[in-house]
Amino acid sequence: MRFDAAQYWELAGYIRRLHFPASIRGYLLPLLLAPAHALDASLGMSGLWGFRLASSAVYAWLLTGPLPNAFLVLQGGQLSLARRLVAPVLLALVMPGLLLYPLSDLPSAVLAILGMSWILRSLASGRVAFALAAGLALSAAYNIRTVYLLTLVAGGLLLVASHASRHGAGTVCRAALLFMLGATCIALPQALINQATLGRFTPVVQAVDPDGRPLMAAQLRWGITLQKYETTVRPNAPAPSVFYLDSAGVQLFQSAGVAYMPVTIGAYVQLVLAHPLDFAGLYARHLVNALDVRDGRVYTTRDSRDRHGAALANALLLLLGLASVLARAWRSQSLLSAARLAAIAALLLPVAAILPGAVETRFLLMVHLLLHASLATGGSRSLWPAGSTARWMVLLSAAVCLA
Repeated sequence: MRFDAAQYWELAGYIRRLHFPASIRGYLLPLLLAPAHALDASLGMSGLWGFRLASSAVYAWLLTGPLPNAFLVLQGGQLSLARRLVAPVLLALVMPGLLLYPLSDLPSAVLAILGMSWILRSLASGRVAFALAAGLALSAAYNIRTVYLLTLVAGGLLLVASHASRHGAGTVCRAALLFMLGATCIALPQALINQATLGRFTPVVQAVDPDGRPLMAAQLRWGITLQKYETTVRPNAPAPSVFYLDSAGVQLFQSAGVAYMPVTIGAYVQLVLAHPLDFAGLYARHLVNALDVRDGRVYTTRDSRDRHGAALANALLLLLGLASVLARAWRSQSLLSAARLAAIAALLLPVAAILPGAVETRFLLMVHLLLHASLATGGSRSLWPAGSTARWMVLLSAAVCLA
């Protein structure tokens, strides 16, 4: 085990001993991994067997219970035992590495989805206890993966605005206070850790590169020359990182003298404003390539460019998922409620923020989860006759190609 997964696993060992190194960012993922790390150590296991035993049980419950329920709140539709299994099975086929390794993508995405669904449930029922749960979940998602700060802020605004349109001032205030209380419960330990390690009492998760520069600014600069990148563990690979260069981006990088510009978000924004069409094309290529999942194991053992069957099956699933969303929107106005649309948009904000930078396919996990869920909960009924086996035959064919 190497790279990001190894770092999170190592931090889990530090958390077990109540030691917080200066390199720690968010504390929550290592804390969640700590019991599995302890199990691994107590059983004398090597590798990730403790994690895989523990995560199998946790994900089996989360991905077939609370998560489908959350999708039902967000997107509508129907659920049965078979439908509950569709999204987790597709996730295991398309991106198995997110289940096999201790990475931040899946836990943060699940927490964000649960948090936004609890905001909608609070709005529908008037029960402000859901606001407390939403604050906990969205703040936890941010602590695990900092880009979810956008979803946390958007979720808080949606909570207040939606409650103000349906409930009295007392309910709005109680919901807002409970949401902030939930967020504070997650943020306060981070502030204490930052005080101990950095000398600053702040709940902000510190995201900097090895040179101390803002990580987001470094990622944005890196993304100018890359369509996407992968990580390989092939023994004969010349380097662990596999870069897919963008020739137009490389030319822009050289002609604009980007190498001599300061590594700041402000400098990047000025560059985008000076070359809007070039960056529009660059972002479109980022999106297409990041959705083309051929490295679902995250740490590839063979050249993913040869996995044409997997790429075709993944594209088919994404197109069917998109078609199911559009078909349901056409047939039912319920999907078009302002609160639901705002909640889904809040979940996609991190994807939009990540897309300009150097991207891996796993960074677009949220898109896959939402589209797979739309297939699972019944949005595709209008695409083929109800009660037919066409849906399941298509999904089975895709599974065979992805396996």
